[in-house]
Amino acid sequence: MIGNTINNFTNLRNLSLNFYANKIAVEGARILAPFIGGWKNLQGFNLDLFFNNVTREGAEKISSSISQLTNLTSLRLNLDFNYIENEGGIAVGNSLKPLQNLRSLSIGCASKNFGFSGFEGIAQGMRSLKQHQLENLTVVCGVNRVGPQGADELA
Repeated sequence: MIGNTINNFTNLRNLSLNFYANKIAVEGARILAPFIGGWKNLQGFNLDLFFNNVTREGAEKISSSISQLTNLTSLRLNLDFNYIENEGGIAVGNSLKPLQNLRSLSIGCASKNFGFSGFEGIAQGMRSLKQHQLENLTVVCGVNRVGPQGADELA
C-alpha cells in the first residue's frame, strides 16, 4: 500500500522509509522490492529495516531492487538484526556495483548469523565503487562472526 502511494510522487529525489521493528519478513521484502526498483529518479535513499525478520531471500530481493537505482548519490541501508546470512551480505555487496554515483554510503548488517563471506561480499561491492567520489562511509557489522579476516578485508 505504501509503495503504491509513494509511486504517485513522480518527482521524488530523496526518500526515507523506516520500518523499524515491524516484522515485515520475507513477504514484506517481496512486496516492497518492485516499488524500490521503480524509484529510478531517487538521488538519496534511506531504508531502515532494523529488526524485521528479513531473511537472506528478503535481503536478496531488496538488494536487487536497490541496484537499479543508478542515480543514487546517497544510500543508507539498515539491515541490522535480521537473518540475512552470508548470502544476504553478498547480495548487498553486489547491489553496490552499479551505483557508481554514490558519494555517501551507510550499511548496517549487525546480527548474529553473518560471517566472513557475507562481510567479504559487502567489501567487494564497496571496492567496485569509484573511491574518489565516495565522501562519507559508515559500515556497521557488529555482533557478527567476521573475525580478524573481516577487519583485514575492510582495511
